[in-house]
Amino acid sequence: MSNAADHPELAEGPNPFFDEISPFIPFNELPSKLSHFSLKGVNWRAIPTSHREPLLDLADRQFAPTTAVIEPAAGIQSLLRRTLTLANPLSPSNRKLCNQIGVLESVDALKMLTPAQGGGMLLSGMTAAGKSALLTRALEIFAPQQVLDHGNSETGGYYRLRQCVYLLVDHPSNGSRGALLKRILQCLDSKVQTTYYEEHRRVTNLDSLLVTVSKLLTRHRVALLCVDEKQESTFEDSPWRMEFALFYLQLMNLGISVVLAGNPLAFEHLGSYSQLMRRFSTGGVHSLFPADPRRDPWWARDFVRHAREFSIIEEWTIDEQRRSLFENENSAGLPGLFMAYHQEVQRSALRRGGLFAAVGEQDYLAAQTSPRFKHLRRIALAAASEEARLSSQFIDIPPVTRPIKTPKNTVMRSPTDAMNTAAPKVTITAAEKLVRSFKARQTRQTNQISQRLKALSKLPPEDVRRLGVSEDLIDSMTKQLEALKSVEKKKPGRAN
Repeated sequence: MSNAADHPELAEGPNPFFDEISPFIPFNELPSKLSHFSLKGVNWRAIPTSHREPLLDLADRQFAPTTAVIEPAAGIQSLLRRTLTLANPLSPSNRKLCNQIGVLESVDALKMLTPAQGGGMLLSGMTAAGKSALLTRALEIFAPQQVLDHGNSETGGYYRLRQCVYLLVDHPSNGSRGALLKRILQCLDSKVQTTYYEEHRRVTNLDSLLVTVSKLLTRHRVALLCVDEKQESTFEDSPWRMEFALFYLQLMNLGISVVLAGNPLAFEHLGSYSQLMRRFSTGGVHSLFPADPRRDPWWARDFVRHAREFSIIEEWTIDEQRRSLFENENSAGLPGLFMAYHQEVQRSALRRGGLFAAVGEQDYLAAQTSPRFKHLRRIALAAASEEARLSSQFIDIPPVTRPIKTPKNTVMRSPTDAMNTAAPKVTITAAEKLVRSFKARQTRQTNQISQRLKALSKLPPEDVRRLGVSEDLIDSMTKQLEALKSVEKKKPGRAN
């Protein structure tokens, strides 16, 4: 095929940043390109059954391209290629921008730069929905070489350039901006073999650290900054969430695109900012929901069939219908939970030893109480049942638009299993649950609006405008808050 077909972007002219990027993958070819069978070429039958257990870790690399993930994958490819096109080092304006960023010393100076057109993307889904697996697989397909060394280029404006095409960062658990900035430095060090983190480890001034990170990401021409596992407890409840929003917007203004992946509860507030949502819509706002095996044909057709291909077992003796019942109940339609359960089932059979391994119903029962899966089973039960979700201690399981109902003919369990892992009993009535849920939502909404108004009041007017927040929106939020507080005062049992 011609170079123009491989890289349509080069129709505008040469761009060295596409030299090692995968040829463009049309939408209808994405499933086959993303698919990965991690046991391909592995001669597991030559290994005694009792010694195969380490091979179970290969399941983490198995990837089933379902219809649910193709659109987000296309969004990642589009955002990456768009950003590399806009960052073409042969463009005089790009060379000028990189030089300007390289000599800046303050946040105010960063804000004075003419905004570039970096974009963004949101990928939301509860734990085990497959966000991290999709990000990892898509990036390794679209950019096979994450780090590239470019030699001397007079037209590119550099003597030597070590480029990090993308950077995948886990959001720090404490949810602070400083921790995220230093995590970015650590990840960059691990990829380009530098010591930036040690050089700036003791820096406590956040503005100074933000400028440093912005300059280094630009220096290494990072096209995509992917922040993974943004949980509600590390973002939405963070007192710095407004500053995070401004940080991401600032990076996009420098031409660095941002992909945020995590729990949908962590992204609730972003919808308030028109500028951010416009930028994140460049790659798309995507959601991964748990599958309902009864309504979503892709679950059995695309995912389960593919996932079951990961097998280091000679024989599966369990009845097919019983097998599906076990799998559906213990995964709640979540790919990550399915694979974890699938691994434990095989582990149980392998530990019996013998000349060959056979999986039976006893292995599906044993896997439910294994130390590696019993807590994941509680997540599955909470995700699949509205009652279990309300009575569980998990605060990061969001309500889904289509709650999965646990089938009435649930799988049989042993007495011990039923005692240890059955869904918690709910003693409150349906009416009480509805009232409690309504009050919780109302209180949460009141707190969110109050916190946003307080944070906005502390920002400089120019930052408020950069977020796309108008005076009319602030007035509307104030009136909404007053109305909610008025309702709170009228609740039964409250003193007037």
